[in-house]
Amino acid sequence: MLELLVATVVFALILVLTFSVISQTSSVWQRSTRDLEAFQNARLVFENLTRLASQATLNTYWDYEINGVGQVVRYRRNSDLHFYLAAAGLNGVPGTSGCGQALFFQAPYSRRAPSATWVPQLLNEIGFYVEFGSDDNWLPTALKGSLTASWRYRLFQAVEPAEDLTIYSTSAAQADPPPWVSTGNAHPVADNIVALVVLPGRAEAEEALLGPLVTNLAYDSRTGATLPVQPVSANQLPPLLNLAMIAIDEKSAARLASGSTPPAQVGAALAGRFQLAANFQEDLKDAEADLTAAGVSCRVFSTRILLKESKWSE
Repeated sequence: MLELLVATVVFALILVLTFSVISQTSSVWQRSTRDLEAFQNARLVFENLTRLASQATLNTYWDYEINGVGQVVRYRRNSDLHFYLAAAGLNGVPGTSGCGQALFFQAPYSRRAPSATWVPQLLNEIGFYVEFGSDDNWLPTALKGSLTASWRYRLFQAVEPAEDLTIYSTSAAQADPPPWVSTGNAHPVADNIVALVVLPGRAEAEEALLGPLVTNLAYDSRTGATLPVQPVSANQLPPLLNLAMIAIDEKSAARLASGSTPPAQVGAALAGRFQLAANFQEDLKDAEADLTAAGVSCRVFSTRILLKESKWSE
């Protein structure tokens, strides 16, 4: 009788341990699946962003500068195109302040007006930035009565149809930001993206020798392009871009939502960051740590891409 009782107790312990292991395994699997699904769209959008950014072009060429009386003044780099990176939400730049940078460039995306015939290799003006706002303007008209608009951080993509390019306007070089940096054809491509961070750079060996390409997280290929001595960035694409994107999950976003007011926890995690090139990696780690400490499930996507059309020379 004693042996049967001992055997029953041992069997019960084995069952408890087995169910415990199964429960923990199931919990881990469900959490991993939930995280994967939560950030799947962010991953796809980040891949699209890096693919398009890698195709940025300036079509740089060298030509003589002629003065008003027909004399050759100098021989310099020229470009009719423009690569523009600036802090989002400041001084008229699209996006929400504190959410990293707005990135605008030209690339052969072949986007035309809906009624136009598709033609390969057409040039488009393309931009990416993060903005906090309502999705009311993006809800289907038939569903606006049954769906409630939500206020979220979102990654926007702007694509100007090839027929509407304004980059060749003579006035485009005068303003900052230039007129072609526009949100007129922008639409959200991913919810719950709280920051887009872009750092132009050189190859590691060159940076070790020459130092960082930029001091601040900004780059304007037209800055100083008309000076007698052009800066190295004038009418040149940077050799490469360090790209990073911070995403949070919908569950955290819904919990933090407070109408038209951006979540304080997200704002605190981003405040004062993504300004200096030297702090690029540290700012990403600190922002992720602060979001995690605030109970926000987040993911940082980062990569380094070569700009294939860059013809960098110093």
